[in-house]
Amino acid sequence: MKPTKQLYFAALIASMLLLASCAHQPIPEAYDPPGFFMGVWNGFTIFFGLIGHLFDGSIRIYAFPNSVGWYDFGFFLGACISGGGGGSAASRQVSSVACRTADTVRLRFTRPEVGSSS
Repeated sequence: MKPTKQLYFAALIASMLLLASCAHQPIPEAYDPPGFFMGVWNGFTIFFGLIGHLFDGSIRIYAFPNSVGWYDFGFFLGACISGGGGGSAASRQVSSVACRTADTVRLRFTRPEVGSSS
């Protein structure tokens, strides 16, 4: 019997979960860990932090220890704001649909020429 793509996909997912289950992150011990707004700022400046990290290994793009959930949510929002969040792609798609609709309406409501036989 020949293995299918679903079997390969299931094996890939199972191996990834097995490897990820071994990951361990130390418990953060900080008096005042960065929270939501620091996460937004770090997410917003992610590109600058990445460029700085390429030249200096002590610069990190993600603060640790942090306040986990709120920091992660702020980091995600900041990265979406900084990267555009896919809004530019959505606006191009909507505008092209609007242009096609406007062209169709314009073509549909044009008057036939005087000498045409329709």
